[in-house]
Amino acid sequence: MDKVRTPTYICTGGKDERVPASQSYILKRALDSREIPAKIQIFSNEGHQFSSPMSGFTKITEELSWLKKYGKDDN
Repeated sequence: MDKVRTPTYICTGGKDERVPASQSYILKRALDSREIPAKIQIFSNEGHQFSSPMSGFTKITEELSWLKKYGKDDN
């Protein structure tokens, strides 16, 4: 974690058994402690693979918003 500087968007399903949401919270706290911009979004009714089209839409919308804010524009 000492070399991490990249703003990080964390997205996970609340019912994910492969990568529990608790791991996302640990990562978020570590980033916060280093003052690295980070956002966590938990989709409480989703597992590792999202099944709801609305969850997928919301996830993509949030990712695009994050990239607009923190993504590098080479133009």
